Amino acid sequence: RGHTATVRTVLVVDETSDQLLSCGDEKTIRLWDLNSGLQVKQFNGHVSNVLGLCKVDKNVFVSAGYDTSLKFWNMESGECIYSIERAHSFRIFSLLYSESNKILISASNDIIKGWDLKMDEADNKKKIEVHFIKFAIRNPFNASSYICSLAFLDGENDGSRVIVGDYDGNIFIIDVKMGICVHQVEKVHSAAIQKF
Repeated sequence: RGHTATVRTVLVVDETSDQLLSCGDEKTIRLWDLNSGLQVKQFNGHVSNVLGLCKVDKNVFVSAGYDTSLKFWNMESGECIYSIERAHSFRIFSLLYSESNKILISASNDIIKGWDLKMDEADNKKKIEVHFIKFAIRNPFNASSYICSLAFLDGENDGSRVIVGDYDGNIFIIDVKMGICVHQVEKVHSAAIQKF
């Protein structure tokens, strides 16, 4: 048995495993075995729809959604190892992690935040030690236009440039290292840019 409501995001665990994470409107995240088609694990902890997922290392992923929190999960144990409550003032639509810069990027309403993460390993378990906001960038087009999607512009090379799409069909590019908007193109589409 799978999700009982809309599935919002799927994430391949890694290129070598046959596992997939999914999240959706019934407040859960699920880990699937792609060979058997069976659910391996269910992660519970959000109080509303879960919209975004991203991996921060081999065994830790982050989830976010309507409840405005960022939750860090140990994939092996299934437990939430860290949570940033009220990470944004509105639901969080999208997440990315720049491994080379150690920055988690979250998008909500009209703002993108970059979170500087410090991870430590104690007793063979990953721990999130410290977090702080490295940058906050507002949508340069319209304060009422939701930021819907994020993607790395420079592939997996450096993870410093992120392309951002909003609800009004605009795109802009941010530099993660500098924490600024470096380019913008208005009305690329006539409707929301949901995914890249």
